[in-house]
Amino acid sequence: MRDLDRVILWRVRQLVLSVLLHRASVHRNWWMLRRLIWLRARAKGMQA
Repeated sequence: MRDLDRVILWRVRQLVLSVLLHRASVHRNWWMLRRLIWLRARAKGMQA
């Protein structure tokens, strides 16, 4: 029974870590995408 509890805890911890990492990477990619769009818009503004 103790082994089962340990396995469940480990799986839950892995799931939480993966979700946190996924959210962090999505946030970082979204920030980079916004920056890219902003830079392109600024470049177009300079060309005009």
